[in-house]
Amino acid sequence: MNALGSRYLIAQAVQASLRGKDQRLKSYTVGEHDLTLHLDRVELTARSEHAARRIENVIRTMPDAQLGRYVRDAEHLLNRLLAQQTGTASAPLIRLALSCVQSGVAGLMRGGSKVAVSDINAQITQFDEQLFTTLNSELEYVRETARLRVEQKDADIQRLIAQADQEMKADYARCVADLETRKAELDAREATLREQVEADLQMALRAADQAQADASEARRQLDAASAQITRERAAHEQALAELKRTLAAERTATINRDRDTRNQIHQLEQDKRTLSSTVGHLNQECERLEAELATARTAAPEPAPVPVPAALEVTAMPTPTLNPRLAAMSCAVYLTAHGIPTRADGDHLTGEQTVQRSELIVAWSTEYPTDEARRAHLRASIRPLLAQDAA
Repeated sequence: MNALGSRYLIAQAVQASLRGKDQRLKSYTVGEHDLTLHLDRVELTARSEHAARRIENVIRTMPDAQLGRYVRDAEHLLNRLLAQQTGTASAPLIRLALSCVQSGVAGLMRGGSKVAVSDINAQITQFDEQLFTTLNSELEYVRETARLRVEQKDADIQRLIAQADQEMKADYARCVADLETRKAELDAREATLREQVEADLQMALRAADQAQADASEARRQLDAASAQITRERAAHEQALAELKRTLAAERTATINRDRDTRNQIHQLEQDKRTLSSTVGHLNQECERLEAELATARTAAPEPAPVPVPAALEVTAMPTPTLNPRLAAMSCAVYLTAHGIPTRADGDHLTGEQTVQRSELIVAWSTEYPTDEARRAHLRASIRPLLAQDAA
């Protein structure tokens, strides 16, 4: 925008600078000289420049007749707005009208009309006069308003000073009375406290003497208790050492028992596997013997059993017999059932030779003299084992 279009903005900057001064000391009137001084200080925002450019671009494309109507409409708008607004609120409206007229005038100037030039000059003079009048009226209004406010503030300050002085005097008198009352209360309380402190001191002295006597008695009891604790601790340590030795011995015995138990379990499991194998073999042997017995029922009668010699380490079964292996297995089961563990090795018995064993062999041969009786004996002994193994 050119300098002509910025006149109002310059005047507004001058007015803003004057409002910060004391209106009670000087009075100011805005004139052409003030506008010139602030001419170079005007800076438009990007938004204002964009709006002005848009208005100018629209006006450039208008024909002369439309531009003339545009100028007249702008003037009528200015007069109507000025008639509706007060003196202090008309400056923004003047700026709007001045910008519109300026754009229209610039378009007319580019048209080259002499009449337009004279109208432009007259319009510029009219807007300058209106601008100066408005600004001066605003300054007068602001100055008068400031004076009235200052007078009102001075009156309020004087009233507040007088009120504060009265309140301060009343507060001072009240504080003096409160201090006197408080001083009397403090003196009385001090006397009471002195008496209480003296009584507490005497009581504390007596309590200290009693505490010293109690401390002496407590020290004596503590020494006796310490000696008793020392004796009890020694006894406890001795008992603890004895318990540790006993615990170590029991732990060793437990370990040995546990090892023996595991060995016995291992032996029993091995015996169980051997017995299971023997049971299977006996079942096969029984089936074979039953088959042989079925074919030999018409054979010669079974001979009487012969007592087993008692002095042999490996005992042979009594002869004659139809099946020595069956006799050995039946005799081994019989001896084991009577508390003498014995195994059958083919047709011989293994195990330690004793008198009791020899007597039991004779009793067995008397009780089971035939192969049929011995086979029945083996079946009766094996069935519980088979049931237990199946379970």
